Order: sequence, then C-alpha cells, then structure tokens
Amino acid sequence: MYVQPLCLHGFLHGNTSLDTSTPHCLQARTAYQPIAKHASVLYFVVSELLNIDPMYAFSLNYFVALFLRSIEECPRHPSIPRRLSLLQEHFTFFLYVNVCRCALC
Repeated sequence: MYVQPLCLHGFLHGNTSLDTSTPHCLQARTAYQPIAKHASVLYFVVSELLNIDPMYAFSLNYFVALFLRSIEECPRHPSIPRRLSLLQEHFTFFLYVNVCRCALC
C-alpha cells in the first residue's frame, strides 16, 4: 500500500493552498532528492546527445512529461527507499526506450 505525504493530501482533495513548510513535507521533499538528482543527471546526458545528431533534440517539457508519466506508471511501495529504487529503474528504462524510439524515426 502506497502512502502519500500528508502535505499533499489537502492539495489533492481541493485545497488550493499547499503549505510546504511543515516538518513532514520538508522530510518528504528531502527523501525524494536522490531521484531528482538522478533525473537531472539523465536530462543533461540526454541533452548532450544533440551534439551527436540533431535528431536527439529533447525539450525540457518533453523530459518532464516523461518523468511525470513514469511516476504514474511506476509500481508504488510504502517504503521510500524501495519506492526511489523502483522510480529510478522505471524512469531510466522508460527514458532509454523513448530515446531509442527517436533514433528509429
């Protein structure tokens, strides 16, 4: 069973204000920093592919859309370290598949 951070609960249920300064939210944000770092490294690696061939041009919007889709499709897990591992594995492969798909076009 996946447990979402409490700081997002109200936001997802109609409350338009999001208090990100609560200790629980700060802890959740800190816990997910490793996947953010991994994703940013992958973005800069993929953006360097443009130097090889112009067909490898990927916008930041496209990359973010892939990342968000990966978050939705990745299996959920209540343990944050395991969730991060699943996200990293899923997103890395998902990005690889999409970059390879562009190479075949």
